[in-house]
Amino acid sequence: MRIDPALRALRSDPTPQRIAQQRVQSAKQDWRTDPLVASVADDLAKFGGGADLGDCLELAALFSDDGTGADYVSLLIDYFLPALANEPLGQMPFRHDYRDGQSTLILAKEGVAMLSLHLSTEQKAKVGERTGSVRFSGGERHEVIIAGSAKVCLVERKARDLTPASLTEREFHIGTGDVLSLDGDLQATIVGEIDGRLMRLRLTRTSTDPAPSQQYLRNSGELIHQAAGKQSESRQELMMALLGRMKRADAGPVMADMAREGSAHLRWQGLRESLALDTARGFSVLCQIAAKPGDPLAGPAEALRTKLLDTYPALALANREAESWPV
Repeated sequence: MRIDPALRALRSDPTPQRIAQQRVQSAKQDWRTDPLVASVADDLAKFGGGADLGDCLELAALFSDDGTGADYVSLLIDYFLPALANEPLGQMPFRHDYRDGQSTLILAKEGVAMLSLHLSTEQKAKVGERTGSVRFSGGERHEVIIAGSAKVCLVERKARDLTPASLTEREFHIGTGDVLSLDGDLQATIVGEIDGRLMRLRLTRTSTDPAPSQQYLRNSGELIHQAAGKQSESRQELMMALLGRMKRADAGPVMADMAREGSAHLRWQGLRESLALDTARGFSVLCQIAAKPGDPLAGPAEALRTKLLDTYPALALANREAESWPV
C-alpha cells in the first residue's frame, strides 16, 4: 500500500499535525471576530434563548430576500480557504457529516438553535421515481439557497394527531437567493432533481420539549415510523432495547414502570419492551392503560389488547392478574 510522504511524516511525528490544526483553529478565531459573523453569533444566542427571529436583525437578514446569507458564507470561504491551502491536511474545526451525497457543516449552535451549511450533490430523477415517505421533525426552519438549483416538493399535513395524516403536496423550483421558511411540525420538503450542486444555509430551532418525529407514507398518510424528539428519551429507548435483547428478566418491572409515566412515545416503547420481555406483566399493564379513558394511550392500548387476545387467546388469563400489579 502506498502511503503519501506527507502522511508518513505525520505518522512519525505528531507535532506537524498539531501545528496544522492550530493554524486552522486560528482561522476560525479570525472568522469569529469578523463584524458580520460576531453579530450573527450574538443574535443566534438570543434566538436560541427564545427570541423571535424578527428581533434578531443580523440573523434574520441572512434569510431575507437580497439578504446577507451569501456574504456570510463567502466570509467562511475567505478565512478558511487560505488556511487549508497552506495546511491541506488540517481538519475543519466544525462538526461535520457526509452520507449519501449530503454534506453538513455545523457552523454554530446556541441552546436549541443551530446554524449549518448543507451541500447536496447532483442527482437526476428517474422516470416514475417518487420518494414513498415523508418525515415531519418539528421545530422552526429557515433556509437560503447559496448556490445551485433543484426541484422541491413541499408536503404539508393539517394536524399532528390526525391519523391517517391528511397530506397535500406542491412542487416548485428553487435557485440561488430563494428563501424557505417552514414549520417543521406541519411542513416538510423533499428535494428532487438537483442541477449540479445545491448549497443551503440553514437555521433551525427545536422546541425545548420536542415532540416525536413522525414518518408517513405519502400515498396513504399511514404512520410508519416514530422517533423520540428528546435525546434523553432516545437514550432510554436504546437502553430498553438493549436490555430486552439481552433478555434481562430483572428489567421487566422497570420497563413496566416506564410504561406508566412519562411521554406517550416513551411509555409506548416501554410497554412494547415489557410485553416482549415479561408478557404477563406487560399485558397486565396494557390492560390497566386501556381501562383509563383519560390516558392518551388508552385507545391504542385497547386496540393492541384486542388484537393480542384475538391472536393469543391464552392471554385472557393475564387479565385476571391486572389488579395484582401496582398502578
